[in-house]
Amino acid sequence: MTTFVIWCPSSIIHKLDKISDEESTISKKKQEKLLHPVVTTVLQQRRQAANRTEIKRAAEIIAKPKALTGLIYSLLVNMVLVTFLYFTMPDETSKFLRIVHGSFCVCALVISRIFGSIWFSDIANVAQRYTGVQVPNFKVTSDFCSSLCLDCLIFLQSLFVSSIPVPMLAEAFSLIHLALLNSLFSFEYVWMSFGIGSRARIDLIERHWPYFLGFGTILTILSTLTNSVVANALLFGAVFPLCIISSYLVKASDYNQRSYPYIHIFGPSLAAYDYLASVLFNFLKSLRRKRGTQVARMRVKVSSHQPT
Repeated sequence: MTTFVIWCPSSIIHKLDKISDEESTISKKKQEKLLHPVVTTVLQQRRQAANRTEIKRAAEIIAKPKALTGLIYSLLVNMVLVTFLYFTMPDETSKFLRIVHGSFCVCALVISRIFGSIWFSDIANVAQRYTGVQVPNFKVTSDFCSSLCLDCLIFLQSLFVSSIPVPMLAEAFSLIHLALLNSLFSFEYVWMSFGIGSRARIDLIERHWPYFLGFGTILTILSTLTNSVVANALLFGAVFPLCIISSYLVKASDYNQRSYPYIHIFGPSLAAYDYLASVLFNFLKSLRRKRGTQVARMRVKVSSHQPT
């Protein structure tokens, strides 16, 4: 099973990340024709420009990143984190230890998201070149930090929902939250490449929740398929790259076909994020004000000690 889990996504990524010998020969022939043009009309120049674009795209595909290496690293990190969480899982009767273990889970999520964003970016770049998506320049760092904070809050919200004392209802709500969260993880790469902010991404999930619920349910079920936590983490790390590739093949018209009732399912997480952001902003503002006051006092002292 482990061999199949690693081979299946790696073969698909390798297929996307590879150009065949035939295509390489065709590209070389086109390049020779461009180097030795026969007709110099306006129409021929336009065709030459289009061919140059195709050849450049093919050359970028040939110079491929180490996407498979990132996949293997991601699987290893997931196994290490899950193994650590599994062996440090406390007794169910100890509430304090369960809270501490929950904080460890959040830290593991942050670590996994950071390393996953680095390694899965190669897979996202492969899908970008395959689909021809152009990546604009925007504030990636600030968007990633806000997205990471929102993801942690949504994960905590899903944990809180799963602790509802009604078994069937808790499982259903937990499945919905995790499915939408997995869809958000999968589509973040393509939406970030289009310059869509974190708030707008969550708004898309909430407005078209039936589509993204179905998209993320497959990954959620596969990652909870067995009773082994390590096997579930291995399945998630293997299937998640396929979801990233699938998100690049999805068109906006696929989930914009119908209008559904808007469900603000991530409202508590957004409210908590706004509160934390306002607290952090006020704290930094107060620090800046204190620093400005100290600098003003130092200037007054220096000016008073200067000889007249």
